[in-house]
Amino acid sequence: MDYGKEGLDECIATLQKNNISYAGAGSNLEEAIRPTYVEKNGSIIAFINFMDRNSFLEYS
Repeated sequence: MDYGKEGLDECIATLQKNNISYAGAGSNLEEAIRPTYVEKNGSIIAFINFMDRNSFLEYS
């Protein structure tokens, strides 16, 4: 996290204010692991995002 907790909180607030879905981030573990859902043409898609803390590889 380049800008620490303040940067993360600001980013999440900006996304929410602009009604932009996000996954893989939050103020606590429960929020961070929560998927985001997008409905398109009658189908619902769930997005999740995780990072390996040892290798810093990201999985979506």
